[in-house]
Amino acid sequence: MANTEERQNDESGPRVWVLSSGNSLLGAYITAQALGHGDYVVKGVHNNYTSPSAAAEPFLSSSSSFSANTSGIRASSIEDPRLPSFVEYLRKKSSLTEQDWQERVKEVPCNIRRVHDCQALVASAVEVFGRVDVLLCCSSQALVGTVEELGESEVTRMLLRDQFEVNYFGPVNLIRASLPWFRKQGHGHIVSVGGITGHLGTPGLGAYCSAGWALEGFCDTIAYEVAPFNVKVTTLQANLEVGVLTHEIRSVPALQAYYEDVNSAPLFRWIMSNSLSRIFSETTDGDTEPFAGIQSTYVPLPDEHIEMLLAETVHALMVIGAHPNPPTRHIVGAEGVISVKEKLKTATEEFEDFIDCSRAVDVIGEDSRTEKLGNTRQLG
Repeated sequence: MANTEERQNDESGPRVWVLSSGNSLLGAYITAQALGHGDYVVKGVHNNYTSPSAAAEPFLSSSSSFSANTSGIRASSIEDPRLPSFVEYLRKKSSLTEQDWQERVKEVPCNIRRVHDCQALVASAVEVFGRVDVLLCCSSQALVGTVEELGESEVTRMLLRDQFEVNYFGPVNLIRASLPWFRKQGHGHIVSVGGITGHLGTPGLGAYCSAGWALEGFCDTIAYEVAPFNVKVTTLQANLEVGVLTHEIRSVPALQAYYEDVNSAPLFRWIMSNSLSRIFSETTDGDTEPFAGIQSTYVPLPDEHIEMLLAETVHALMVIGAHPNPPTRHIVGAEGVISVKEKLKTATEEFEDFIDCSRAVDVIGEDSRTEKLGNTRQLG
């Protein structure tokens, strides 16, 4: 094993990565790439835990899109059924042998909902490899349903809370666990994988978008707080397909008011079911409404498709993770850039339309305000 002091003093040398979800598709791909670059990886694995939404499990059914050896939410919470095949696919493409990487990777059981698990994950990295260079928060799930549908029952409300446990509170737990170590070692880089949904509200993904916006606000705040310690913070915004299709998707029953034939809003549920017919199990019983039950789904994607879907995001993560002055926010892909620029343009135009209304409430004029208040230090 390489000397940790040498690694610590060599900014261009191998890096120590800590992954919140090493047994996700993205986590597996990043692990393969990092090891291929000579880096070190400590990956949290979330096997054998009981979700706080366990009370909802009797009501959850697995979609026909599940692998044949899985059933219900409990199985999907243990492991993505696509993972074994994808890991084998990556292994066959790699030129590394087990001897090349076995001393550079460590697995640590970690349920990011639990604070002590997050603390143990970071502490294990420091114990084994001497430090942490990049903390990668890559845990995610997507809950499909309109805001009204998510409040229909105690079960749907449990799923809403669990969406925030995984996509917001989990990363917060892990980031907080890393900060004492980053301060002590005098450097570090926190990378949170989000999506362009952090800029764009998406109809039918209200819970997913809300959790993403909350995490981005959290990361924007701590970026200021930890900058004096030479700790960088980056939010990487992948496209929607990466955030949703490569993770577990949960859905709640649709209300008739939001059916496609009576509601013109471009709801994610119908866009998804129309473009990917196997995502949700469709009933042939005419008396039964579609999406009548709560479902949990992993989209059955071929290994090559998964690799193609994740390639841009993984490349961006590897480059940004090694960058000496990384951006606080990075959008992956031209399509995402176009969407975000259009949203910012619309927001700017609306701001300009109402700017006189904004100024009209001022009690004192701008010149007087500057004279009375003086120069105020601005953030950003």
